[in-house]
Amino acid sequence: LEATSDPASITREQREHLEQLQRTLDERALGQIQDNTVLRPAENDAWFRFWERLQSNEPSSTTPSPQAASYVQLFSQPSEYRGRLVKVRGQARLAYHVRAPKNPFGLDGYYVFAVIPEEGGDNPVIVYCLEAPPGFPDIKDRDVDRETTPLRETMEFEGFFFKRWVYASRGGPNLAPLVLARVSAWTPRPTLVMAADETPKRGTMIAVLVTLAALAAGFSWHVYRRSQWKHSDIHPRSASKGHVSFNLGEVQP
Repeated sequence: LEATSDPASITREQREHLEQLQRTLDERALGQIQDNTVLRPAENDAWFRFWERLQSNEPSSTTPSPQAASYVQLFSQPSEYRGRLVKVRGQARLAYHVRAPKNPFGLDGYYVFAVIPEEGGDNPVIVYCLEAPPGFPDIKDRDVDRETTPLRETMEFEGFFFKRWVYASRGGPNLAPLVLARVSAWTPRPTLVMAADETPKRGTMIAVLVTLAALAAGFSWHVYRRSQWKHSDIHPRSASKGHVSFNLGEVQP
């Protein structure tokens, strides 16, 4: 342990001892996790250790690749999957941000997603993340807004399965697999955008507007001429007291 103050001086043998010590501590932390419960203080060591591993950029030959896991697998075999890297893909139906309790690891809060896995059914997997993808729709802060955000976003997460967790739902307490993860993929919903070749050209638009203006002017002139024709048979030229003079030469046959 004294050698860790200067990582460059750690020998291979010392590193192996440290890795073995870390594995022992991880196993003891995992042993404190209990299914079918809310998050408990005794589980804090395992909780923060998983986040430390997710945030670490150090490659490890002993770290396995995440394996796709279904809702049924995680829900029915929590002890088998606990602490394993898993991949969950599906549609996020709900999300919110929640503040993290005071901790020595500098974690401010979490984004929580309720994900309906692709294999079907309406039962969610609950996924905690430290970040949302860039450009993702705004997510309400449950501690501030007292609300959650409905979603329909296709997402994929990679992280550690934690436990079969008790959470509060509208129908009362419920159970769901709980995963601590990073967002590995997000497919934004398509938006209606006009293709570049479908965009009207400026010259075409001007020609259309000029044509419409010419038609309107012609129609107005036609209406005016017909109005003049109907009233030209009696056209007062001048008027004086007791007498009205008419220009009979303008009377149409």
